[in-house]
Amino acid sequence: MCKAYSNTSTLYENIRYKKSKSCESLRNQGYFEYDYKCSILNGYYSFEEYKVNKYLTIRLLPEEFIYKLISEVFNSKFRNYIQNKTGFCYSIDYLIAYDRDPIKSEDKAVSTLKQWYSYVWHYDKPNSQNMLKIIIPINISSEHGPLEVISNSKSSKIKKINKILDNELETYKFIGNLDKLFGFLPNVCIHRDGIPKFNKKASQIMFQLNPSKEWVINSRISTRQPSLNKSLKIWTTEPKFPLIAYRSDKRIKFS
Repeated sequence: MCKAYSNTSTLYENIRYKKSKSCESLRNQGYFEYDYKCSILNGYYSFEEYKVNKYLTIRLLPEEFIYKLISEVFNSKFRNYIQNKTGFCYSIDYLIAYDRDPIKSEDKAVSTLKQWYSYVWHYDKPNSQNMLKIIIPINISSEHGPLEVISNSKSSKIKKINKILDNELETYKFIGNLDKLFGFLPNVCIHRDGIPKFNKKASQIMFQLNPSKEWVINSRISTRQPSLNKSLKIWTTEPKFPLIAYRSDKRIKFS
């Protein structure tokens, strides 16, 4: 079902929304890095906390701040950069701000759906191949378990994700301290959140972007409150199958 949705939605978006070819580096790598000073997030740790489990905390960003953050990060320069990279304009449909703590060794060996956060290698399967995620690292060094991505070209050659050997991998790590933005295609690049070393806390913000006729913001982006997704029994409320999940949502144009 996920594969059928991915192929169908990708074809639909390519026909309806694609404005130009994606750049060669994105087709080969599936990710990019962008220099950006994100000073608006200097007060990140003052935002209200929502404890999802003993190793994961979500930050509840106020609605007014969310729109201000989107306006500053997705300025015209960055939007043009993304469009030149991917060939698409996007709807910014979802965001989540979260903190990851070190996981005790005896708690790591759980099933994929019961993992404390997404530290198992995976694809984001119930999405199109054009769906883009933007990551803002708040305080992440190599010791904080940065999000790791395997390039598109290498991911396509890996047949069994559950047999990936870490010491044989060449990965790209999303490291930054409010000075970088990263983007990647999670449906075509194998990826995972790393596990921080002892006494470290990794914090980052993730945006989910889906192809659109023009650059817009989902009007419900601030009302999808974090909680345990009881139907899927996973830690995040991030919607799956975006063309269906967001079909009735209204969009706000960038001014």
